[in-house]
Amino acid sequence: MFDLDVIRETIGSNLELQNKFMDHIKRVEEEMKNMKKKSPLDQAKEKFGENETRLKPTNSSENAFERSKMRKEQGTCEWIFELEDYKLWRTSPDNGIIWVSGVGGMGKSILISSVIERLQSELKESGDSLLQYFICSAGDDATRLATRIKKQLVYQLYKLSMLQESSDVLEKANQFITNYLDSSDVKSNSQQKKTTNTTFEDVYPSLAKLFEKKIYLIIDALDECTDRKDSRFLKMLQNMLFSPEYPDFCFHVLICSRPEADVVDDLAGKPVIRVEDHNGSDIEHAANRKLSGLPGFSPAERALASQAIVKKAKGLFRCVDPAIEFLKKPLQRPLERALERLPDGLDNSYQQILSQTDPEYLELLKTSLRWSILCKRSPTVAEVMDDYSRAYTQEEGSDTNPYDDLEDPSKPEETRRLVPDQIRAAGSSTFLEVSENR
Repeated sequence: MFDLDVIRETIGSNLELQNKFMDHIKRVEEEMKNMKKKSPLDQAKEKFGENETRLKPTNSSENAFERSKMRKEQGTCEWIFELEDYKLWRTSPDNGIIWVSGVGGMGKSILISSVIERLQSELKESGDSLLQYFICSAGDDATRLATRIKKQLVYQLYKLSMLQESSDVLEKANQFITNYLDSSDVKSNSQQKKTTNTTFEDVYPSLAKLFEKKIYLIIDALDECTDRKDSRFLKMLQNMLFSPEYPDFCFHVLICSRPEADVVDDLAGKPVIRVEDHNGSDIEHAANRKLSGLPGFSPAERALASQAIVKKAKGLFRCVDPAIEFLKKPLQRPLERALERLPDGLDNSYQQILSQTDPEYLELLKTSLRWSILCKRSPTVAEVMDDYSRAYTQEEGSDTNPYDDLEDPSKPEETRRLVPDQIRAAGSSTFLEVSENR
């Protein structure tokens, strides 16, 4: 008979040895894994990941493009492709810049989404051309600084290096980007020792040359870029177009914006497409579609109303809806007399804004606009709200503003955002904007 205690002891000892052996095997495998030398391509991909994090890419422009594209009505925005200035910009072998100009409400962003979509289709099979676009958006600080525009454009080019599956190409691209980012960090930290001086004007054409790409660049709503003037953004782009340092750099730029004074000055002498000179057919198309759903109008009267809307709108799409609402009211003939009462252009827009503003916010809107127009600097939220709320009248002789703690980091973010969001709500249909409590 076997001694059961001896058997149990032997089995336990064997299991312990087996577990120790398996642990040893695992450690050896882990050490071998760590000792395994990474390929140059693996190392370059790791560096790409590091640089990608530093570039902080965003998909804001892609989202804005999709929103504008969905708002486009079929059959509209085709006129731009027939203009000689656009054709020359699109097909010329020489570098060039063109400006699409128009005030707010003319459908510029929808028009630009059509241009982007058309170029995407035309360049899809092209091996040597690349379309890039950036859309500045009101209320989105990540899209309203020149540095963010530059980094996003650089990143869009930089991504091509990962498609090459070439360690040589990726290492070169990594070096370009690392130098560029290090230079940016030096500029933002004056105490850091300056080691490189690679600017956007250097890295962008260098990447384009590395990937052998001809670039079509579209920047929409540049007027929303808050530091475009201080950063000399448009001057920089024009210098890149004709820089002797990069003679083989093929670069076509389309800028879309409101006709702000600095943009007008910077693009003086360059080809201009003024939306209001060409979008009458699109406004007519939109008016006809909406008029078709109104009862009580003969075909001749619908045509007459459409012509009146186009004339009164003066290029502003936002005038179509209030005009249609006007025509929904009981009208007596002759229709021509009623159509004379349609408000003109911007007057129509301002009336629409005021009529759509919540009465609870209307006085706040007026106060905010008064401060924005008359103040020589950007007023603070605290100043505007102190005026509007008349809180200063409650404690005579007190200089305390109950809104001064809006930027107190100890306050919950929801609390700090409440008052600025009230002003945002009041000015949602105007040029009024709030950024960092100003």
